[in-house]
Amino acid sequence: MPTLIDAFPLIKSLRDAMFLSATISETEQLSPTLRRIQFSGRRLRGLQWAPGQHVRLQVAGLGESFLRLHPHDALRTYSVYDANSDLGTLDIVMLDHHGERGAVTPARRWSSATGAGDDVHFTKPQGNFVVRHDAPYHVFAEIGRAHV
Repeated sequence: MPTLIDAFPLIKSLRDAMFLSATISETEQLSPTLRRIQFSGRRLRGLQWAPGQHVRLQVAGLGESFLRLHPHDALRTYSVYDANSDLGTLDIVMLDHHGERGAVTPARRWSSATGAGDDVHFTKPQGNFVVRHDAPYHVFAEIGRAHV
């Protein structure tokens, strides 16, 4: 579905230089709070990534976020769960913070409103926090915020 940005070729070119475009090809509920989302598209073919890298996913319209004076709401960071450069797919896993009071976040709104066939935009895999192949094990932990 065309967006307002698509009407402005210069802005569209800037977006396409910064973000990869893909389509949601599959979703899977891994647990009551974890959802795997697979993106696919021609721009993902040949994409290089390393375990531990992340992408910045556009979960809200950039213009909408700026108008609400919350530009940080537009992007969320997710670790790459899996990718297949031959098939042109990339998977992330989203945690649903449904148990948190008042947690109607931009990412939660996006996740609940999207499904297979929807277009997405995200950055190329980035970050130097990657798995060391010579390490005997790795521990990953998320530190949450306390809600009062």
